[in-house]
Amino acid sequence: MKYLLLLSLFSTLAFAGASSTGNAPAPTNESLQTALNDLYESNFDASRQALNDYSTSHPQDPLPYSMKAATYLFAELERAGALKGNFLSDDKNVQHGEYKPDKRAAASLEDAVKLTRKYARLRLLEQPEDPNALLALCIVTGVQRDYLALVEHKLRESYSFIRESNVYAKRLLQADPTAYDAYLTKGFTEYLVANLPFYLRWMMSMDDVTGTREQGLSDLQIAAQSGHYLKPFAQLLLAMFYLREKREDKTEELLAQLTEQYPSNKTFRSEYDKLRAKRAGTRKTE
Repeated sequence: MKYLLLLSLFSTLAFAGASSTGNAPAPTNESLQTALNDLYESNFDASRQALNDYSTSHPQDPLPYSMKAATYLFAELERAGALKGNFLSDDKNVQHGEYKPDKRAAASLEDAVKLTRKYARLRLLEQPEDPNALLALCIVTGVQRDYLALVEHKLRESYSFIRESNVYAKRLLQADPTAYDAYLTKGFTEYLVANLPFYLRWMMSMDDVTGTREQGLSDLQIAAQSGHYLKPFAQLLLAMFYLREKREDKTEELLAQLTEQYPSNKTFRSEYDKLRAKRAGTRKTE
């Protein structure tokens, strides 16, 4: 079932530093900015320490807790080999897999999820359209969805988080139309629904979701070009979807950008080198 592959790649986040947009919160604190950079260099322990430092001075800010949850997800995905292209080439890897989750990591992720939801809800009680809280909830629902789908292989249980994340993305865009990170969730949802069998598409019908691949790719392009926290992740997700669309030139271009931005990330480099070698070999045989 090819649609299952779309639950891969963690529609969670890519909090790299880009220019601030609109009312979206900016990582002005040095600890938070360091955490964002470390996350994408796969320095997960260092990222968590920086996030802990930030939370010490901002204990009721939900955003660093959502980022911390994501560090545990990314670490588990890397350990399972789910960040590599060959993982995505066979749906059986997504449906079943042989990877056993780390129970301590799962408990730590759950703790971070609870703190995110607690402080986000407190903020929303005071200000129902607080962009910081809505973004944190977008991120953490994505973390929960992808942990269930990719680490625990509980695909059906992950569906409710697809809906929830999309609701928060819509609210965030209504509160701030320039919160371009929300287009990552919106685009992911569009592309996913477009690839579902009819009966599942009917079951998962959502307001304002057209369910077309073109719309999904267009929304992801907005996040990849203009996003703030989620820009690099949008680039990575878009690269994988372009690969599914047999547009390898676009995938290679995006992987080249990620490799340049995060030179210490061995997975980005490896996937870029493999694709470049494959395309070079194909051109020679033409």
